Amino acid sequence: MNEDKLLKYARDISLNILERISATDLTKEKQAEKLLSEIGHILDQYSLQVDEVLPESVVNHYFNGVDGATSALKDIMDEPRPISRIIHQEAVEKISDDTLMDMHAAIRTAKANAISTVSNALENVQGDLAKGLLKGEPRKVMQQHVAKSFEAEGLTAMITKDNRKLPIDFYSMTITRSKMKTAQIEGAVQRYKENDQDLVQIIENDDSCEVCAAHRGVVVSLSGETAGYKSADEVQLPPFHPN
Repeated sequence: MNEDKLLKYARDISLNILERISATDLTKEKQAEKLLSEIGHILDQYSLQVDEVLPESVVNHYFNGVDGATSALKDIMDEPRPISRIIHQEAVEKISDDTLMDMHAAIRTAKANAISTVSNALENVQGDLAKGLLKGEPRKVMQQHVAKSFEAEGLTAMITKDNRKLPIDFYSMTITRSKMKTAQIEGAVQRYKENDQDLVQIIENDDSCEVCAAHRGVVVSLSGETAGYKSADEVQLPPFHPN
């Protein structure tokens, strides 16, 4: 599995769970319990896929950045220094660890929310059926109400400061794209540093958004020691926002 297939896997999780709901007789307690277990298993499997795919993706994007910086260095010096394994290994490990930590936190949150949403929906619809508030064949009524609740709330992986609920597929895509961009930039930065190239210029495409375009052409001192230029601590390097 590669990075794109991993993101597709995340998009398919919701459909997979909805299919399980529609195939389960929720009027039977043991089948309902099995459904909850299956939901947990689906998200646990996604977590395993994340562990398999993302560390390798970080390495690939990081060394794309290294290669790009090496190419640029050849335009200003005869022969760039050999790549230092230790420097780059430490940088890759840090980005990989941060990526996995964010992804696993999102998956844990989505798993807890999915199980809680389905459990609460089951309890509520059972109560309403018992009170005669809902009409129809109990199995179909329960499936419909549980599926509706799950679609609305079930796979929330993150709640933003402005109370927006981000589903696991969208949040996974955001984390993945942002971290891979970070890996690429960090690869270039470390390559420049090991060749004592302190000044770098931020380059943005012509079709960049307003936030990114505002940084176009800015020259940054990676060490902060070149007079007249702001350091990388004072000027943010890409990515400038979640992707």
